[in-house]
Amino acid sequence: MAVLLAACGTSSDSPKLTSPTGETPVQEAKAAATGKEPDAEPPRESNARTLDGYKRDAARRIYFRSTPRLYDGKPPPLLKSIVVLSVEIDAQGAIKQLKMIRSNGFRDLEQRAMQSVRDAAPLPVPREGLLKKGRLEYYETWLFRSDDRFQIRSLAEAQQGAD
Repeated sequence: MAVLLAACGTSSDSPKLTSPTGETPVQEAKAAATGKEPDAEPPRESNARTLDGYKRDAARRIYFRSTPRLYDGKPPPLLKSIVVLSVEIDAQGAIKQLKMIRSNGFRDLEQRAMQSVRDAAPLPVPREGLLKKGRLEYYETWLFRSDDRFQIRSLAEAQQGAD
């Protein structure tokens, strides 16, 4: 699994994943959930011009709605589970289809990943240029630690030992 995740890791030219205050996406979501940050809810509309940018916006929305189930810091060298979902939304960010693409058999973690998307719905409204026939489909990866907490690959740091 570590090899698979390393292959999916972020490249050095990826955008910085900390907020302007220096917080990680998990810290930012936890601060927002506890009301320590004014206007902390992620924007309803995405200004992302690329699919990767949209995935980060959607992941922030999922983080905001899933803070008790998140872990902070680099993913450990060995993960309990990796779950890949296909997420299809309409032009308003409503979930139209959610499918399991990959899992290693932990049904409760598969359900947790799927529920995190449902809990975050509607997702940010995508720019029209990202839509095809009024819909947007993307794949996202949930990285589960041994305590069943997760991060989403689009916002996660490089895995420990993958440097």
